[in-house]
Amino acid sequence: MAGLGERTVAAYRAFRDAGAEPVITMEQRYALLWSWYAGTWLNAPETQAVRRDLPRVYKNARLLWNLSRATVRLYTQTVYQGDLPVDDQPLPDGSRGAIPILPRTGSAATDKALLLACAELWQMWNWRQFMSVRPKMAAILGDCLTEIVDDLDGARVVPRTVWPGYVVDLDLDAVGNVKRYALEYVISTPGGRRFGAHEDAATFLYRKEVDGKMFRYYRDGEPWDAWGEGAEVPNIYGFVPAVWDRHEVVWGDRGLGAFETAIQTAREMNGLVSHAIDYQRKQFAAPVGVIGRREAPARRQNGMIVLPDGTESPPTQLSKAPPRDAESQLLNMVNMDSGGQFVTVDFDIGKTLDLLKWTEAALVAENPEARFGQEILKMTQVTGPGVERALGPIINGVKQVRDNHDPQTTKLLQMSVAIMGERLRRGHFDADKVAARPSRYEPFRTFGLESYGKGQLDFGIPDRPVIPETPEERVARLLQTEQLQTEWAMLQAGMPPDVVKKLMAEKEQAAQRMADALGAGPAREDEGDGENDEGETDRGAGGRGRGAGLNGDAATQGPNARTGAAGGGAGGT
Repeated sequence: MAGLGERTVAAYRAFRDAGAEPVITMEQRYALLWSWYAGTWLNAPETQAVRRDLPRVYKNARLLWNLSRATVRLYTQTVYQGDLPVDDQPLPDGSRGAIPILPRTGSAATDKALLLACAELWQMWNWRQFMSVRPKMAAILGDCLTEIVDDLDGARVVPRTVWPGYVVDLDLDAVGNVKRYALEYVISTPGGRRFGAHEDAATFLYRKEVDGKMFRYYRDGEPWDAWGEGAEVPNIYGFVPAVWDRHEVVWGDRGLGAFETAIQTAREMNGLVSHAIDYQRKQFAAPVGVIGRREAPARRQNGMIVLPDGTESPPTQLSKAPPRDAESQLLNMVNMDSGGQFVTVDFDIGKTLDLLKWTEAALVAENPEARFGQEILKMTQVTGPGVERALGPIINGVKQVRDNHDPQTTKLLQMSVAIMGERLRRGHFDADKVAARPSRYEPFRTFGLESYGKGQLDFGIPDRPVIPETPEERVARLLQTEQLQTEWAMLQAGMPPDVVKKLMAEKEQAAQRMADALGAGPAREDEGDGENDEGETDRGAGGRGRGAGLNGDAATQGPNARTGAAGGGAGGT
């Protein structure tokens, strides 16, 4: 029997934990989050076993109001949107593309090779289709792992995003690089003849461990030669070829999903809506009571009320229908005298609507992203920058998520370029495939595993607008930019320094060409010395006048100095 102290502690814990969320495993957490996005949540099975800890949630709650898809859709569509660039030039629409690459290798040739290598990877990976997978999975589940897998038969490397619930062990360094990880999940094969070969039925626990030195494979806890290379395969790269994306970085290695913090409120909302609908339906099936007297007692025949005159409705096609269909179309009446009246259950939905509106407002305040689409449709006369200012919290949220994904995209591309170059150098790819497409593989030959130390893989992904400009808005912005004359003004307008430098050089060249065309260019050596032959042309005279008018001392120019300057301008035309 428990002592007084144990009972006191148990009572305290019961008081402390009253109404607390049920404790679920990491895999159950991911399954719960996915059920909200997929629309399959029915008072989630993951919490059914611990429903005693959630007595406030209606037991027949269904997912009738779902904010998760709208929230996730925002990040899926905006983190990486648009076409993919193939060089450092703007795309035809004037944008820098979904993933603009700014090389910083210190060499123009290496910069060009790096840009081409990234463009080839995007072609190999069909990245235009799959570049939104990582932002989507991280928004739904909070995080996800993407491995870089060697496809030696296809002479390439490919990214593979893994269900984060399979990641049972994960170690990140201080800046988010994956130092080691382990995958573990059950594999089942049905057996029989499949794809021209016979396979035995099997079910086993698969485990894969990866660190900077080795790839290890296990089957039901025992070392397993999974791919014909041995149970332990040396990691020739020296780094872990994987990235770990998090939608929101919080304590620990796991992330927080886009709508995860609103699930408790959303459960309350759906429980209330489900309960209200179920109660409303009760009114439809509630019996009709009669207050007062009827003229004659009703009698039943075949389970139906027969009118007091003893007659039934004339037979119709409806009466030959199945009983349930017929009953849904009939209303049997009872004759009453003047003192009688009908009564039924009256359901007042007004207070319930007030509760629903209050709960919805709380949900939207927690997840304003869910209203992004509706807010955009209201803004018919607002420019792209204007929309970003009006929807500041949402736009800033998208940019913050980009800041979480862009470094991982950079690592994914850097590792893939280095691995491709190293595999080519070692001759691991099929020579015929490489020879058949030389333009595909040539950019990778510049790189290898040593490229990290040389800085040959250094590049950045700059910021880009969430709401792209329209062609009209872009033209208006460029016209305003053309009016800026000083370097200071251009920098204050937010133009990148390299662009400012290039633009200032172009303006100086244009000004020089204009000056040359008007004859206001620098004086020739034989124009300003004051010594000319008698047969000198007007241009020469103009040159003397310009030399005196522009360079002479004001006290010694005399009355003809102004004329000489003007003559220089005319003579130079």
